[in-house]
Amino acid sequence: MREGPLRISRKFSESLLLIIALLAYVASLMLPTWLCHSGSLPGVSVLIIGWVGFIVLEPRWLCNLLPLFALRSFFAGQRIIPGWASVAIAIVSATTLYGPYLCDGHDGALGTGVGPAVGQFFWIASMFLFALWDPRGYGKRRRPRPSDPVKPSYWQLHTVTKLNLQQLTLLCVGYYQLKGFVAQEIGQPSDGSISIALHKVGVDRPIAIVQCRMHRPDLTAHEISPLQELLQEQGVMRGIVWFVPGHAIKPLKASAGKAGIQLLDRVAIVERLQGLNRPAQETLKRRLLAEDRRQP
Repeated sequence: MREGPLRISRKFSESLLLIIALLAYVASLMLPTWLCHSGSLPGVSVLIIGWVGFIVLEPRWLCNLLPLFALRSFFAGQRIIPGWASVAIAIVSATTLYGPYLCDGHDGALGTGVGPAVGQFFWIASMFLFALWDPRGYGKRRRPRPSDPVKPSYWQLHTVTKLNLQQLTLLCVGYYQLKGFVAQEIGQPSDGSISIALHKVGVDRPIAIVQCRMHRPDLTAHEISPLQELLQEQGVMRGIVWFVPGHAIKPLKASAGKAGIQLLDRVAIVERLQGLNRPAQETLKRRLLAEDRRQP
């Protein structure tokens, strides 16, 4: 609840800092910057004749680019040069306190000044204020583009809960086929479940065995022991149980996981079905509806 006021307060303080920095820079241009033997040299004059800085390789004049970087950062909503670079520029600007100072000489020559004036201190102060200013939070917020509403998935808890064993098996086989596996039914044990072997394409030995079963109360360790025996018989390391409409409790999930068996109850099944892309979900839906029409 307090995030909004804090954000506004920070934005105001950052804006105020930028305004003070700009005012200090403008003042440095208007006030005397260098003291010369014949008078003083205002900051704007130094800025105008700054091309001389290129001739004598004077890097300190290039510090005048920092206000331009700050204004560009303001409109971009982020720094266009790293923060450390801004601080480095400010430090370089402070070296102007230690001459030499070029002033107007005679016959077009440049003479040496006697020291900095008040405008020079405003100029250095503005450089450090620009370096400390943080443009984060000024970025323009883009409104999200309107999109078509997402159609609710057909696969919901109530859809999966009312499936019978044949429908559940059909759904399970179709799911793994869409995942790229070859699913082959390998029998129906005496406990009424249906077992499916999952193969990679072109590989005869299954990589997992999936067991589909109907189980109204919570599944127990006794119900998954036949799958453990089947895994040992087939020489397979991984087993998966699809069951509805019961629920897999966490202790049983943990113990089954140690045995290499994953338990998927109605909630986990729905999560996997909804994780498929829309065409795959529609394919499973059509298969299930077609099976419903074939049943008497």
